[in-house]
Amino acid sequence: MTDPNMIPPERPAEVHQTTVNVAAERSSGGGAGLIIGALVVIALIIAAVLFLNNAPTQEAGDTNLDVNIDVPAPSVPDLPEAPKMPELPSPAPAG
Repeated sequence: MTDPNMIPPERPAEVHQTTVNVAAERSSGGGAGLIIGALVVIALIIAAVLFLNNAPTQEAGDTNLDVNIDVPAPSVPDLPEAPKMPELPSPAPAG
């Protein structure tokens, strides 16, 4: 670009200059379509999970279980005897 304060150089009379400004096309609604598409995909995933979890499976075998777990009683170690508290002198009667 040239300085607008400078006098333009002389050009021959047969040379013409044309400036064409083309504005970019604006597209609208692209974001809304993306959001709607994402919601549709999420709805399909949720529907698939709900329907596939309710699908019939193989019959369960015998569910009556008899479990016997023997747990030993916890043993508490013998604690040493606490030391005797020293006797405090009693206050003298006032008098």
